[in-house]
Amino acid sequence: MQKRIVRSTLAIFLSSGVARFIGFISYIILARILFPSDFGILTLAWLFVNIFTTLFLGFRTSIIQSNEDNSMLFTVIFVLEPILAGISITFIYFLASPIGTFFNSALLTEILPILSLVLLITSFGAVPSLKLEKELLFEKRVIPAIIREILFPLVAIPLALLGYGVLSLVYGVLVGCIASLICVWILAPWLPKLNFSGQIVRNVINKGVRYALVGYLLFLLINVDKGIIGKFAGSEILGFYSIAFLLASIPVDGIAEVIGKVSLPALSQSLNQENKLRSIYERFLQLILLFILPFVVIVIPLAWEITLYFYTEKWLPMVILLQILSIYGLFRAISVSYRDLLNAMGRPELLIKLNLIQLIILGGLSIPVILNFGVIGLSVLWTITTCAVAIYLSNYIRKLLKLNLIHIYSFCIIAAVITLIFVVFLKEIGFIKDLFSLIFVMGMGGFVNGLVIIIQRPELPREYKSFLSSVWE
Repeated sequence: MQKRIVRSTLAIFLSSGVARFIGFISYIILARILFPSDFGILTLAWLFVNIFTTLFLGFRTSIIQSNEDNSMLFTVIFVLEPILAGISITFIYFLASPIGTFFNSALLTEILPILSLVLLITSFGAVPSLKLEKELLFEKRVIPAIIREILFPLVAIPLALLGYGVLSLVYGVLVGCIASLICVWILAPWLPKLNFSGQIVRNVINKGVRYALVGYLLFLLINVDKGIIGKFAGSEILGFYSIAFLLASIPVDGIAEVIGKVSLPALSQSLNQENKLRSIYERFLQLILLFILPFVVIVIPLAWEITLYFYTEKWLPMVILLQILSIYGLFRAISVSYRDLLNAMGRPELLIKLNLIQLIILGGLSIPVILNFGVIGLSVLWTITTCAVAIYLSNYIRKLLKLNLIHIYSFCIIAAVITLIFVVFLKEIGFIKDLFSLIFVMGMGGFVNGLVIIIQRPELPREYKSFLSSVWE
């Protein structure tokens, strides 16, 4: 299993990196063409569509962790998810007008029913996606994501140039999802079997609702701020916030969540072997830190240059948001690793309690904060509470698995500090004058970080070389 884990981790990192890079470039081009308000309206639309997506993810998590017969499990989700998608689309269709009125946006009313079709499209891809995940074939699982990211700009950019505005983004998403659906069925074909077990159906629904509850708490923690900003600050400010949040979430979506897709089934299969469980989790946590810390210490000091040279002057109001939310992204990425471990161990109750407490605090303070301190104050509030949760979970997991967190964290932090000093020095001497010099400094920052890590832990390359050799054998 270890070989499969390593192979899957390597493949998903490489392929996901390609997909993220394509998406990153696409959004830069679209941000230059469109207006911040367009991205703000799309963010609000996704907010309501993802309410239903979270329920689907709860059922999918229960399937991944179940030890029941796969053919029956897949049949259940094959029937259940499209039905739920149809119901969800109906709800969104009738609620679109009141939602648009609430946020004072006729465009939101127009695009919500169209964007909700994503739910039906992705529901038909649930089984082949789950099949690839349960078999740890992530090197195939990421191919549909790459196809989706390629198709999105090919549709969205021409439409944006033709003046379609936010609809160009919506149509790009739909075409990308359809292409991804076709691709995943080609990679993992499956024929439904007309055999149902009432007990399995009940287990899937009960566990799915349980995981969805955790998912909804996380959903609210990640998205309520966007709804509040959309209501009290408007779609333009939300556009600045959403793009800053998108960039700051690269450590979470591009690294922590990617590793989590591999770690969840791998950790679930090692629950009865404490030493093996600890070893696997330490490796995943270490991978997250190795990638996330250099990202944060490079983005924070270079936020102004990144915004100006990549997104142009009209996006400069998001600089301070990008700096604050980069810290938020760091602690949320660490929390994601703890979430995956607790879910794999079947202990989501702690997550529910912590998220509920955090949500109560944020629910009580967010509106007064944004009314008095604006979107910057709201960003700080979100970052502080996320940091507190990450610290608590870190201590809990350390005791639970008897982890040596100093051994895991120390060399990564030292390398990050040296990288930060190096990047700030180049910035202060005026080295960054254009886009190319900015990219050079960012690349050099990553190189310095890697070099310092190797100097501190010279055995680390040998360890990974050993794993790579075992894979290719």
